[in-house]
Amino acid sequence: EHWFGLLYTNGTWKPAAHAYSLFSHHCSYSVLYENLIIKEGGISASDLMAALYRRANGNSTLIMWYDSTLYASGSIEVTLDLGAVGDITIHDIYTGTNQTLTDNTVVVGNTPILITFQAAIIANPITLHVKESGITLTLYIVMFVSLIASLGLAVVVIKRR
Repeated sequence: EHWFGLLYTNGTWKPAAHAYSLFSHHCSYSVLYENLIIKEGGISASDLMAALYRRANGNSTLIMWYDSTLYASGSIEVTLDLGAVGDITIHDIYTGTNQTLTDNTVVVGNTPILITFQAAIIANPITLHVKESGITLTLYIVMFVSLIASLGLAVVVIKRR
């Protein structure tokens, strides 16, 4: 338990214990609906990882994290269109605390965030509008320019032979 478990030796919860508790409480007896997530927003949208769990009564849990393919850390802004009725709650996976989401925009980093809400209709999809990351766009442009320059250099070298 000291090295790999969910509790410290003094009996207090490790961060993983809060994450496990949240997931088991909100996602047990749920169905994973991967086909009900629509991500819009270009390159950064493809790096946004998301999972939607729903129960038959409409209780829904959305888990998101940003997994950039170009750099190890960073965050993106996501505007949520959940089709929710009632309060939308965001949960801290490290402490187990929660707060009502007052704005439909959240910043998503490499640490997963867990959002719970009541779906108006179980079969309704959700839309995640991802604001394009300036860093990601810049890195892709640099990679594209480097590729073009490399191809141009290869042509010059081949012609000189």
